Amino acid sequence: MGTSSMIGRVNKDGSVTTSYCHYDGYLAYMGKMLEDHYNTPARAKAVANVGYLSSLTENLEWSVEHSANVDDHVVYESIDAFLTHGYNFCSAKFLYLFSGDSWFFAEDGRYKKCLQSLKDEAEAAYELYTKNVAKLTKEY
Repeated sequence: MGTSSMIGRVNKDGSVTTSYCHYDGYLAYMGKMLEDHYNTPARAKAVANVGYLSSLTENLEWSVEHSANVDDHVVYESIDAFLTHGYNFCSAKFLYLFSGDSWFFAEDGRYKKCLQSLKDEAEAAYELYTKNVAKLTKEY
C-alpha cells in the first residue's frame, strides 16, 4: 500500500494546480525530494502540471515515463479548496504546496488544514528515517 500525496503550486490567480502521486508521499521521501530537487518556481510548476505520477524521482521525465497511469492535473479554485478537498482525491495522505519560493505541507488528520513549512520538517523526517534504517540494519 502506498502513501499517496497531492503536489500543488499556487497560480497567479490564486488557484492551485496539482499532480497526484501514488507512492512515497511521506515527508522523509516526498518532502525531501521536493525540497532538494523541485525547489524553484519552474521545477514546482513542472511537477504540479504533470498529472498522475506513480512515484517521483529527481528526474521528472523518467518519473512520468514510468508512471502506471496518464491522468491530467487537477486544479482547485483556491488554497482553501485544495486543503479542504485535496485529501479526497484518491485518499491522499499528504498535501504539498509551492507558494512564492517555498514548499509547505499539510497532513491528513488533526492539522489537515494547517500548512507548515516543509524545509525543516522534511530534513528532520529524513534524518529520523535514516537513523531507524541504520538501527534496523544493525539488528539483523
